[in-house]
Amino acid sequence: MLSVPAFKPMRRVALAATLCLVGWTATAEEIRLSTAQARHLALDALRTNQPAFAIQLAEGLLKADPRNGEAHLIIARARQQMRQPDRARRPARLAFDLAQSSEGKFRAAQFAARLAVEDKSHVAAQAWLRRSLLYLPDPSNRAQIVADYKRVRRMSPWKLSLQTSLAPSDNLNNGADSPYSLIDGVPAVGFLSGSAQALSGLRATADVGLSYRLDHSKSHLTQATFRYYGQRVDLSDEARALAPDTTNADLAFDYIEIGLTESRSPKQGRQWSYGLSFGQSWSAKQPYQQSLRAVLGHRAKLSEHGAASLTGQIEKLRYDNGLPDVTGFALQGSWSYETQAKASWALSLSLKQAESDNRNSRNQKASANLTWTSGRPIGPVTPTAALGASYQRYPDYTIGFIAVPGGREDRSVFGQLEITMQSLDYGGFVPSLTVQARRTTSNVSRFETRETTVSLGIKSSF
Repeated sequence: MLSVPAFKPMRRVALAATLCLVGWTATAEEIRLSTAQARHLALDALRTNQPAFAIQLAEGLLKADPRNGEAHLIIARARQQMRQPDRARRPARLAFDLAQSSEGKFRAAQFAARLAVEDKSHVAAQAWLRRSLLYLPDPSNRAQIVADYKRVRRMSPWKLSLQTSLAPSDNLNNGADSPYSLIDGVPAVGFLSGSAQALSGLRATADVGLSYRLDHSKSHLTQATFRYYGQRVDLSDEARALAPDTTNADLAFDYIEIGLTESRSPKQGRQWSYGLSFGQSWSAKQPYQQSLRAVLGHRAKLSEHGAASLTGQIEKLRYDNGLPDVTGFALQGSWSYETQAKASWALSLSLKQAESDNRNSRNQKASANLTWTSGRPIGPVTPTAALGASYQRYPDYTIGFIAVPGGREDRSVFGQLEITMQSLDYGGFVPSLTVQARRTTSNVSRFETRETTVSLGIKSSF
């Protein structure tokens, strides 16, 4: 039994314990120890595998000072020795909260991560490992913590990804860059409403991915997946003046998708993947479109540094406003290569076709993208650059009763530069600055667009 008397400036812990617990044969009696003596005795109890006695001593320390973080850590270590990681996690968290030094917080966070792994709470373990990076006493230990994080992530059936961005844009609505409505080959000239023209302002996006591993082995992996994408905007004063009837809510967009995927690797360096997913989108906070998608892909390692993949997709789109369904087909091939300096190149080519009873939905599209990522930081940043182009044709496009001569044709080019600021790492997260520019030309002026955005985002550094 433990008791603590009223404390004077020189704090002491009163212990009434059965002395045989520490190897003595005397009868139980009250012993007064200083907090330092009680602490050393508790640590000795842990070293000699006497966790129950260590807990008694630590509880006495907590009666003397409820904010004694090391006492909570002793209790957590004792519960671990007793194979009770679930009961050890709360005192470990309290030890972290009450630690007075960076080294103390680092040790508590690392220990809390180990307890979470023992309790099979791998997501919590990842969070504790990231938190320990904030109090890293020696930068040379970072690589080991990152390796531990990746190991725990592989152990966990859950996988979470998150990307957020905040970006000023000169074209939030993919509007035309001219107020005139012109069709090549048609002499009539019309005027576009303000809402059909480019509207500037601020765009915020969030892209959340979550997967759960249902089954796995060395050669296969089955997962349930979930994705949410959301966009919110804040129109500028100029945009409000141009389109007074358009509100921020009109440009809100949400998309939710659930799916099931499986990948198999029957041979070394080769992988087959296939999946099925269902999605629902909302535009202006109203139901907009449902999608059902099936995907089949194959990836092959071509060499030590190169790989290629081919993916086919079929998709069924159903509009909630009653427009005819659309069936889409897509084929994409990609090639990637990593240089000896760890820089990477990726080239992708894709072909898409959409069929529908709605003539304005029927189209074919071809696109190409080239991406380069630096293998090493350049100064304090790591850059990624991308260039791309696409051609899209709507053979039966009409505007009202006017059939576009030869069909509508859109040509787009885009460029992107992303700068990741590795030197500003905070718990394994780093800020990124992305500059994007896109230009689309068309024989229908409503679809002549251009957009430039500069966005600030947060991403994981490992």
